[in-house]
Amino acid sequence: MDLTKLSLKFQEITLSDYDPSYFPAPTEINKLTESMWNICDGPIPSWLGFSGKEHGSYELRNDGRIHTYDLIGVTQNLQIFCPYLERAFNLKKQYQNSLGFNCTESIVYHASIPENINSICIHNFNWRLFGRSRGHKHGQGVSFSPRKRFANRFCKSLYDKRMIEAKVLFYKCHEGYPHHKLPLPGYDTAVSRNGNVLVKFEDSEFLPLRLIYY
Repeated sequence: MDLTKLSLKFQEITLSDYDPSYFPAPTEINKLTESMWNICDGPIPSWLGFSGKEHGSYELRNDGRIHTYDLIGVTQNLQIFCPYLERAFNLKKQYQNSLGFNCTESIVYHASIPENINSICIHNFNWRLFGRSRGHKHGQGVSFSPRKRFANRFCKSLYDKRMIEAKVLFYKCHEGYPHHKLPLPGYDTAVSRNGNVLVKFEDSEFLPLRLIYY
């Protein structure tokens, strides 16, 4: 079979089946190579954050902010600085807004065990690892709470606790149930009836901001 004809036929089918209401319209982007930003006297784009670091790096910074967070025994409160995750979050927001969602950002909290902190700071929260019991009561995604004290209830450690302050993209919510693998059409967030829990289902809809030790 002539591969050229087969390729042309595939392109014809692909273009004829293109659904503009589902796929976003293509837009031109500015390409940036390493040689363009890694110049000593040249400007470094802010979203790159810091140069000389490998992909997957992050920093914990003490910026002098002191908050009790309504938690007992807070010992440290550090900023999580990961340019890769921040860039992915901003791109996700731009994409959602291009679809007409007009997302806002909300501050939320997620308690975790110390062993998971490094992975979260590098790779972000993984919605695929939703809890198998209480953890997916309101949907099979990443659960957060807008209330610090409520999030603390899900901290498994008695001592040396960890809580992550994060921001999430928020457009429209519906009441979530355990069988929800995705939000309902026209929504992006599932919530509990009392508003103590909200669930996100897609990558990069959340960004870890601060790590709280208590």
